[in-house]
Amino acid sequence: MKKDNHRVSKNPLIQIASFIGLLSLIILSFLLLTEHKMQNDNPYALDVEGFNKIDPALYSHHLYQEIGVQCGRLYGVAVDKDDFIYAATDSRIIKYNPFGSEVFSFEVPEAMRTLAINSKGQIYTSSVNRIYVFNPEGYFEGILAALSDSSIITSLAIEGNDVFIADAGTRIVAHFDSLGKFNQHIGGRDRAKGRTGFVIPSPFFDLAIDENRSLWVVNPGMHLFENYSFDGELLNTWGKHSPSIQGFCGCCNPSHFAFMPDGRIVTSEKGLVRVKIYSATGQFESVVAGPDQFEKHATGLDICVDSQSRIIIAEPANKSIHIYTTLPELTHGQ
Repeated sequence: MKKDNHRVSKNPLIQIASFIGLLSLIILSFLLLTEHKMQNDNPYALDVEGFNKIDPALYSHHLYQEIGVQCGRLYGVAVDKDDFIYAATDSRIIKYNPFGSEVFSFEVPEAMRTLAINSKGQIYTSSVNRIYVFNPEGYFEGILAALSDSSIITSLAIEGNDVFIADAGTRIVAHFDSLGKFNQHIGGRDRAKGRTGFVIPSPFFDLAIDENRSLWVVNPGMHLFENYSFDGELLNTWGKHSPSIQGFCGCCNPSHFAFMPDGRIVTSEKGLVRVKIYSATGQFESVVAGPDQFEKHATGLDICVDSQSRIIIAEPANKSIHIYTTLPELTHGQ
């Protein structure tokens, strides 16, 4: 990984990357607009309006705080081990303290769509097909990896020296080490084992690592969670294709997810916009937020969870970060 102790705005490599990134962003925007038009113009689209109403008894959380993000477009959100919150935008990475006040921000050369903070506080973020690394103070350290022109990076996960990259463009998970060395691809089609690979109709493809150092990847077109070892072995799957509150529906859901400290899973959906909690084994438990708490047809609801189990959601449509906490009268297990 190339090192550079200067700010990114004057680095020639970054200036070249900015031009390439702009072209990639135009292609990505076209894909997103096409998907939106198909959803609105398709006379055979699933009518989910009847599923928008959620039984109030199913809610386990309430909106505690909302942070307005000053940006052109908000893409992703992450937290570090000290519960500081980070936002990835089209022009800057912004760091907030746990109470929602901005600590600092720094410029990035192109729109950053994903975020992950490692145990050392280093900030990993990606454009459409490049992974950038910044130190905890926001200074550029290097480009970890540059993927192919067909790539659309949608998620990052880091554990120790292992870096996993969800690539919706090539429909694969790429595994690198922290120095930028490629290890392997995970989750591709395997006819011998009867595996179709990842089905990704639109650029939403998420992954995360649980407390047992195990990799989980959403297969969105199949409405499944797939569990892999770091060596790429498929260990387990779960999921239910249904518009009911227990399942996932549409072309490709869930769109994002994150693990809670106790191993439970928080999911978000697009189309039928819901944020829900499942047990570590995939049993539906409760609802965090429903469609009435977001802009209509909201997409890209990235999620992270801090050490206090606060659920933090990025909503690009209104450039805000929502923080949810458990309802005062409820505790887990009741």
